[in-house]
Amino acid sequence: MQKSATLLQDNPKYRPDIDGLRAIAVLSVLMFHIGLGPFSGGYVGVDVFFVISGFLITRLISDEIKAGTFSFKRFYIRRIRRLFPALFVTLALTFSVSALILYPWHLERASGSLIYAILSISNFFFWSESGYFDTEADLKPFLHTWSLSVEEQFYLVWPLLLLILITKFRRFVAPVFVITAGLASLWLSMFWLKSDSAAAFFLAPARVVEFSFGAILVWVNIGRQTNPNKWIIEGLNIVGLILIAYATITFDKSTLFPGLNALVPCIGAALVIYAGKAPFSGAILRSRLLVSIGLISYSLYLVHWPILVLYKYLTFNELRYVERAGVVAASIALATLMYHFIEKPFRYGFFKKYHFTPSTQAITYVLCVFSLIVPASHSFANSGWEWRFPKEIREIVSGIQSKRDETLRQTGPASSFATSPFTKDKGKIHLLITGDSHSGDFFNAIHSNRSARELANIEYRRIPLNEECLILIDDEHRASTLKPQEEKGCRTSIERFFSTELLTTANYVVYSTRWTEGSLKWLPSFIKKLKSVSSASLIILGRTAEFSDVPSLIMRFGKLDGLDKFSAKHRVIKIDLINNKLAEIAKEYGVNYFDKIDYICSKDRIRCEVLDRDNNLLIYDYGHWTMDGARYFGGKMIKDGFFSAMFDSASIPPGARLRE
Repeated sequence: MQKSATLLQDNPKYRPDIDGLRAIAVLSVLMFHIGLGPFSGGYVGVDVFFVISGFLITRLISDEIKAGTFSFKRFYIRRIRRLFPALFVTLALTFSVSALILYPWHLERASGSLIYAILSISNFFFWSESGYFDTEADLKPFLHTWSLSVEEQFYLVWPLLLLILITKFRRFVAPVFVITAGLASLWLSMFWLKSDSAAAFFLAPARVVEFSFGAILVWVNIGRQTNPNKWIIEGLNIVGLILIAYATITFDKSTLFPGLNALVPCIGAALVIYAGKAPFSGAILRSRLLVSIGLISYSLYLVHWPILVLYKYLTFNELRYVERAGVVAASIALATLMYHFIEKPFRYGFFKKYHFTPSTQAITYVLCVFSLIVPASHSFANSGWEWRFPKEIREIVSGIQSKRDETLRQTGPASSFATSPFTKDKGKIHLLITGDSHSGDFFNAIHSNRSARELANIEYRRIPLNEECLILIDDEHRASTLKPQEEKGCRTSIERFFSTELLTTANYVVYSTRWTEGSLKWLPSFIKKLKSVSSASLIILGRTAEFSDVPSLIMRFGKLDGLDKFSAKHRVIKIDLINNKLAEIAKEYGVNYFDKIDYICSKDRIRCEVLDRDNNLLIYDYGHWTMDGARYFGGKMIKDGFFSAMFDSASIPPGARLRE
């Protein structure tokens, strides 16, 4: 074991500074995921890894081709020994724990992603689902494997290309091809960002440019001189570290990425690799601490995300700082064990000790793959093994997807009725509802109770307008952080909303959406613009009561008695602060505000209703209402006089809460 521990360091081509760079990359990703410190762009650590891989793999293959020792079989056996043991253990342990704690619909999806992950194509799975930064990312324990799949797909193509380029063409052709491939990949990434940003993020062709930054360094000889100018490489190393730090600290989820912005960390990583012998800043990268973290970086990347996801799944709440620190400590501890007892033995000694031939190693790999695919496939095909939970609870939360789809059928906001013109009946109140999907919930609350006497004089229509789009009409915050396809959709939504005949003939406009602290600053501009084009009175609805995931809460509680109190304990409290700010803005600009949480939770917030008296599910995810929920909450609003008060602008001063 001691001998294997020094193999890397004894290798004359070993670069301790690269392990230090790996440490920076993995710590950036870890801190970004955990939410510690100013690492809003820490996801660029993955791009740094891609640059490192491009350099090391290209150098290895190029050197062996020139020496006449390159073998595809040996290359892929080495890759399997390097990557697969730790990956297999991580996937197996994560799936085992997931089978114990995940609820059926989450285990079903996790099982599907596991199958793709073990086959090195999970980037396609997550591309087909949604984005890396979506609201359900915390429910995907295998999400981080997308980058491993991209890297493994790179390994499938790159050796053959290099073999052809180096052996069949002149010396300059290979680096020219690397540069050309990188430029083509960059163009594709920018093109996809405009049409399909998820493809640009997840799919390997858009990431080739990042591998190319590392690969081209193999043909740059100055960085390998015995005595390079120390001040030049010192400056280059510092610039590289600054670029990585800049991206890590200033980028965030709204940054257009990858595309041109990915060049910042990639150029930074390439400069650091090039200037590896920098005497001062390079010494930091070569320090024992960073090198030690770099050595366990692969295992640390593998284990940190499942630990975080599964822990958050159990707690149902946002993690406190002490819990986040605990997750970091647990990740480092487990990664250290994995490195010493899984990575190193299987990479350097296990197969030799037990005389595993390359063929036997390949067979072992295939058997391990099937040992995960079989149970994962069974779980995926059998609704996430729902038999693990009590029957009465399963019946309540069954058919989540159908309940979700039901809200968008004929009685929902997707119907043609929702956008048809108002009638010319002067005795009717014309109500135009707008916002995101939560405005659809309010629409359904009215539609499912339309026979009620209190709603007899109301004509209601809906045109969606997400709050994120309001930045495009904001005079003060003109710089848009929207991605190209998002901005295009928003401009279409804004034009449709402000040009519709419904707006000019409406008596009231109700805005119901999932406000954020960021989007609140755009509301005044919307209020001003609305007043300039319409005489309709604006009514702002606060955010609805939200939970981590209501069906999961029900499954976890496992009984019906006391469920309302249990749900209230896991309500997202920070929404109250946003609603308070929303009420203040409404009051300042002379529009009415109403709070929807009062109809879901008791006034003292000790109870929150997620089931009706017949045990019908009222909320199908974190906060969207089922049709039963829309009917139930709408009925409570009617009984409480919500609509009468909403339309009687004289009865409530602007900005006041209905229950104040």
